[in-house]
Amino acid sequence: MNNLNSPALFRSLIVYAVCVPLAVTVGYLLTDFQDYDSMGFIGVLIAILIFPLLMKWHYPLLIFSWAAPTTLFFLPGKPSLFIAMVMVSLSISVVESILNREKRFVPAGGVRWTLLALLLVVYLTAN
Repeated sequence: MNNLNSPALFRSLIVYAVCVPLAVTVGYLLTDFQDYDSMGFIGVLIAILIFPLLMKWHYPLLIFSWAAPTTLFFLPGKPSLFIAMVMVSLSISVVESILNREKRFVPAGGVRWTLLALLLVVYLTAN
């Protein structure tokens, strides 16, 4: 009896085909670290590798970052981790609701008029 799962084997081969060259590239760039170009490249690679984790666990990470006293000092304005996670989670939720018709946002009809009134006050104050 053959217990070989072909789709799982193919998926793991794809993962190894992507991760091994990335690991070699990142290892080389970390040993020859002399300019900011390689640091930016490493940041982009880390963001690409973390994206599947964010797709799966963006909401629990959002809740975790709510009270985390972490500041993202490398971004302009030094925002907290919560602000960045709100932007990432909202972006993922909007794209997911666009791609999947069953995923809908919770209707918030009672909040609409309050937010419009607040927007009007902000607009009038700015003028």
